[in-house]
Amino acid sequence: ETCCVSVETCCVSVEICCVSDETCCVSAETCCVSVETCCVSVETCCVSVETYCVSVETCCVSVETCCVSVETCYLALAVGYCPAER
Repeated sequence: ETCCVSVETCCVSVEICCVSDETCCVSAETCCVSVETCCVSVETCCVSVETYCVSVETCCVSVETCCVSVETCYLALAVGYCPAER
């Protein structure tokens, strides 16, 4: 086991310590500090959104949201939000 001081608990060998969310992430997950949560490997940590985007989405920092496509992201940068997908 690996002990996480800030968590005040121990993670099993298959887990990694995520300080920010004070919990343990499984090996298939990535610790997102700003999100303060654990994201699975198919997801991407999106800092500005304070959440995670699925693999088919792109994190748009300026609009602070997750867009489905790059084209939608560029459009969102212009309008200030993510337009509804069709």
